[in-house]
Amino acid sequence: MDGEETDGSAKPKQHVAISRVQETEASMSPFGKSMSAPESPSGSSGDLIAGTKKNKLLAKLISKWAEHLTLDASGKVTMDEEPRPIVSGPDLDEHDEDVLATHVEQCLEGKGGELSAISHAVRLGNTYDVLSLESKQKLFYLLKNKFGVDTNATKAGCERILAVGETDDVERAKVMKELSTAMAPRYLRLFKLFNNGLFAGSSGVAFLVKLRSELITLLKQHPQLRELDTCLCDLLSAWFDLSFLELKHVTWDGSPASVMELLMKHEAVHKIQSWDDMRNRLQGDRRVYAYFHPKMYQVPLIFVEVALVNGMPNRIGDLLAQNRDNIDPKQADTAAFYSITNTQSGLAQISFGNFLVKKAAMLLRKELPNLKTFVTLSPVPGFCKWLLDNESAWPLSAEHIAMLDAAREGDSESRTDALRKLARRGEGRQILLMLAAFYFLKEKARGNKPRDPVSRFHLNNGASLHRIHVGADMSENGVKQSAGIMVNYLYRFEDVETNHESYCDGIVKASTEVMDLLAA
Repeated sequence: MDGEETDGSAKPKQHVAISRVQETEASMSPFGKSMSAPESPSGSSGDLIAGTKKNKLLAKLISKWAEHLTLDASGKVTMDEEPRPIVSGPDLDEHDEDVLATHVEQCLEGKGGELSAISHAVRLGNTYDVLSLESKQKLFYLLKNKFGVDTNATKAGCERILAVGETDDVERAKVMKELSTAMAPRYLRLFKLFNNGLFAGSSGVAFLVKLRSELITLLKQHPQLRELDTCLCDLLSAWFDLSFLELKHVTWDGSPASVMELLMKHEAVHKIQSWDDMRNRLQGDRRVYAYFHPKMYQVPLIFVEVALVNGMPNRIGDLLAQNRDNIDPKQADTAAFYSITNTQSGLAQISFGNFLVKKAAMLLRKELPNLKTFVTLSPVPGFCKWLLDNESAWPLSAEHIAMLDAAREGDSESRTDALRKLARRGEGRQILLMLAAFYFLKEKARGNKPRDPVSRFHLNNGASLHRIHVGADMSENGVKQSAGIMVNYLYRFEDVETNHESYCDGIVKASTEVMDLLAA
């Protein structure tokens, strides 16, 4: 494969053939050829994954068959040739909302058994897919207002607990269970039924991830829907627990083309330019690791890109260069993590990404014991915005302020624009270092945590702020967002726990080199 030529825009023919065979093999099982499903945790087998491969395949076939079942008013189950949406078009009127409400009620009542309930849920899911975003919003409000928490039952349960008192433990446990049931919104069962369905070839859990992604887009204008998002987030957090995920090494020769297409689609920090660029990031002294879920077995949920190098990296261009000289991975002394990307917006606030760097580092250390340093080369996406919003409070000397003002083109140009200009010319290095150190060490967000989101991620993971680099990313986006600055976060395994505890106490662990910049 290394000697294969491509035009930079088309997949290598041999690789397409390989990936198609792999994808065909994977389609024979809901979990793919190379991935075994985790065992379901105690007490949640109905909501997660069946116990054996045989049962999983049977469940998938039953779910597919259930798409074609309809329960009529008399309770008789009939077979449709094709699963049909409940409404005919993308826009809901009042009559359509009443029809949907009736259908949701049938799902939750469960007449005809669990299979019939799943059938109704699949039809409801197929209907959801054809709706406009405005109509999906109406459906979310329908679920919230008509199928939420039973407030009367909840109030009665609270009164019963107060009446029982502290002495009768058996009765109190019974009442607590009833109260817990009453406090759960009724649409929770609908979400669980979705999880057991199959939607246009996708698993129910993939459908729910997509549904939550669209729900999140509505929250800013419709915060009243947050209770649905909280419910979904709690469910997905359980179903995407780290014990259910598999960390895989994505390779050019062994991974499906569809996986690589998703990497190319979602990599936003350092865009993958072509298939040649994709191969460059997967072969030789480069690595990509990604988490996969058994019900989304060809979807990388989150991935990290790694460069195996010698010495601390200080420019992103060196790591991305396609014409670089590859080094023998067994001769490298440093693993540089230069990009982490979450591909599923529907999994926002689910923190399996916190383990990605550390787990990948452990795999690398096992494979290549010659690696001694594990470090990132990370962007500073909010730096220039902070500069622009706080120009009057910059902690600079009069000499530095005069230098910036001299670089401005009239009063209409901000000092931040002048700083970007100096960065492009390779000037103003000391100003940038001082401002960046102040930003990382002194500027705080809510909870006394660092303002920078990337910094929060790595410091919470147990890394330390090791070095700040000026001129590390001189791309248009790099200069616009961070005036060309990037930083190294250092992962020392023996310090991870104490660094994390310091972060929780509002302390930024940083090297002496970074700390000294504040006194410059």
